[in-house]
Order: sequence, then C-alpha cells, then structure tokens
Amino acid sequence: MSTLSTIESLAVIVGVILVVIQINLQVYRTRKDRDRKKRQTTFEFYFSYLKDEDAFLGVISNILKPSKKCKVTFKVVTSKKAPPEWEKTIEQYLTRLELLALGVASDTYDFETLRLMCGDFLIEMYDSLEDYIIGIREKEKSDTFYAEFEFLVKRLKQYREKNPKEILGKKYLTPETKPKAKKCTTALANT
Repeated sequence: MSTLSTIESLAVIVGVILVVIQINLQVYRTRKDRDRKKRQTTFEFYFSYLKDEDAFLGVISNILKPSKKCKVTFKVVTSKKAPPEWEKTIEQYLTRLELLALGVASDTYDFETLRLMCGDFLIEMYDSLEDYIIGIREKEKSDTFYAEFEFLVKRLKQYREKNPKEILGKKYLTPETKPKAKKCTTALANT
C-alpha cells in the first residue's frame, strides 16, 4: 500500500511540474507575441509618418534656405512674412511626433525598434525644431507642449551616450568605421 501511495505522490508532483512548465511556456509565448505586435505597430506608425514627411521637410527646407541655418526659429515661422502653412505644417508634424513619443512612453510602440529605425533622425528633428518648441511653450505659457517628444529624444540621447560605438545593435569593429557626424540635419540638407 505504501508503494501505491508513493507512486500517487510522484504522479501528483510530476503533474504539478508539468503544469508549471506549461504555464511558463504560455507566458513566454504571450510575451513574445506581445513584443512582436508592439514592433509591428511601431513599423506601421513609422511608415504612416513617412507619408507626411516629404511635405514637412519641404516646408522646413523653405524656412532654412534663406537663413542658411539648421534650426527652425519660432520668430521666423510665426512672422507676418511667413506663409500660414508653415506654422500649420510644423504643428501637425510635431503633433505626429508627440503621438509617436506618447506611444513609446505608454509601451504601445517599441523603443528599441524606433531607436534602430529613426533614432538619430528624431534627435536631429528635435534639435532643428527646439527653438520653435520653446517659442510655443513661452507663447502658450505651458511646458507641456511636445514634452513627450522631448523626453523621447532625451532617452535616445542617453542611450547614444551609453553606447557611443553602437549602430543597429552591433558594436563597431574599429573607430574608423564610425560614420562622421554632419553639421546639419541630413534629411533637411537633401531636400
């Protein structure tokens, strides 16, 4: 009789172990599926954002050409001489970037995927538009305008500072392979 109870106890223990393994496998699969969907959603948002990018970069290049600078100033965009579509286009574009940043902050979009796809470009865009963003905040007397976008860029810069020799998740083999930094936004200079 004790042999039978021992076998029953072992069967219960093996059953419990199998259930725990099954639960862990299900949790692992669920996490992997969630991460995959998050990356896919990030791609989808980014590609929809690219559709509007040409119009925005065209407006930005029109603003930058006369001044020969790499920054969009609030004063230039809001001046009476500036076409009204400049301010509207920049605000629409910044709103899209704010939504993207909010999605990353709320864990809807994947930071790592975004960093690899367009991290440097987002940093350049923020640097180009920083004066305009500050001007909007002063005009509206609120520091919350485009704050999530600013936070995302700070996070991207922090990652870059911690991993200066990394591109696309891989370390550079030699310092000579690191691309040279340009003085002005690459995308803006090409328009």
